[in-house]
Amino acid sequence: MTYRTLTVFFTLALLTGCGSGDATNKGLDLGSADANQIGELIDAINEAKGNPKRLATIFAAGTKAPDAKKLNAYDYSLGGKPSVNGDTATCSVRIDHSQSGETSQKEWTFVKQSDGWKIKDAPLP
Repeated sequence: MTYRTLTVFFTLALLTGCGSGDATNKGLDLGSADANQIGELIDAINEAKGNPKRLATIFAAGTKAPDAKKLNAYDYSLGGKPSVNGDTATCSVRIDHSQSGETSQKEWTFVKQSDGWKIKDAPLP
């Protein structure tokens, strides 16, 4: 490959991302502040899935987070626009298996508490 070809290749890679599979919901406008916060909360799962203390802050009071080992096997992103109804919400979450590449969608529920939106129920495949 020539220097010019390599430069074009690396520029395109930087612009499109490296294909790590980490989807992000940051910066999306989902129509409301609440919906945007739920999208960011789904992103937070990807960042916190290996940290039980951080996971505990993402889930609603009285809700037990799924087992960290099971959470670690997947990457999470929005599967649709969150549906907010007062202090509760639902959203389809895309769940990608890190190793096999299998993808599924599950409906998660959220609740708004005094310190913001939290995950109430997060079924996994």
